[in-house]
Amino acid sequence: MDCPDGWAEVDGALQREFRFRDFAGALAFVNRVGALAEQVDHHPDVALHWNRVTLRWWTHTREAVTDRDAELARRTNELEASDGASYALPLVPMLRVEDADGSVGFYTELLGFEIVERLERDGRLARARLVHGAAELIVTEQRGEVRTNPGEGPILCLYPDDVEALHASLRNLGVTVGELRRGEDGTSEFELVDPDGYELWFGPPSRARA
Repeated sequence: MDCPDGWAEVDGALQREFRFRDFAGALAFVNRVGALAEQVDHHPDVALHWNRVTLRWWTHTREAVTDRDAELARRTNELEASDGASYALPLVPMLRVEDADGSVGFYTELLGFEIVERLERDGRLARARLVHGAAELIVTEQRGEVRTNPGEGPILCLYPDDVEALHASLRNLGVTVGELRRGEDGTSEFELVDPDGYELWFGPPSRARA
């Protein structure tokens, strides 16, 4: 197996050191690598020293370097190349809704989100930013302008710690949820549609739908 550009096999892992202008650049790179690792459910060893980042890709279950590690090392090189186009914060979806109060109630009371910012106009909620762990979204009231049809628009993917427990809890609360599907790898997933027609998918990152 050929090592990707800049990488070398050291003590049973593909290893490379990356250098950046400052700590902020190095940290942003580590965050991009972390997002990739969560997406593929395969995680490198990471060492951050101010403007230097050392990464080691290896397969723990095999205690060796595999083709998957080589592919992820190549993808990591692409993440370094995207440094100039990186974003300081994660992508946050903004949902246009008919009734901000109702939508916020759905996400806070049923899914456990918390309101961290809110804007009112004429005595009613017009916009709110909600967070739950690493998940974040913005709800903005646009009466008469909401056009959503499940299956046609974007799908919001959420990664709860316990998919099956959340599915059971929502059913007990009377929420209409999709069938709980279990994969051969032992993980589970399900879907539901929020009050404004936005489709939500719940499952592990490794099974996230495109």
